[in-house]
Amino acid sequence: PGTRYAYSNLGYCLLGRWIETVAGKPYESVVRERILARAGVARMRVGSGRADGRLPGEVAYHTPDDRTVASVFSGDPPRVPEPYGFASLNALDAHGGWVGSAVDVVRFAAALDVPPKPPLLSAARTAETIRRPDTPADDERAAPVFYGLGWMV
Repeated sequence: PGTRYAYSNLGYCLLGRWIETVAGKPYESVVRERILARAGVARMRVGSGRADGRLPGEVAYHTPDDRTVASVFSGDPPRVPEPYGFASLNALDAHGGWVGSAVDVVRFAAALDVPPKPPLLSAARTAETIRRPDTPADDERAAPVFYGLGWMV
């Protein structure tokens, strides 16, 4: 840590479990109550990964060639459309399992940067989040795009 960039889905998964432990509530509930509600986002949820678990208003997902896969869910047919059987979004919650409308995503993003007083982070915290990390590797320091604290900048 602190020497080079290395994205980790496992790190985000562990962060979600840590949030649950500290809050004493499920990760999704904590995020919806303490972050999304403050941002004016009411419909964003962790998805299910199954066609019958789609949220109201959620699009139907397709692959260009209608690929099928062996489902990760027990009780499913031997092959299912790839978007509805490749993974459990509930298990991916803290590292990519959220489903939201374009309006929800814009509300969340705007809540991070609405002057003069953003509802989620102070100006100082926002600046810290998007600051280029101090890493010793020259090639990382020169890159025009970098990873801040959870954000590609």
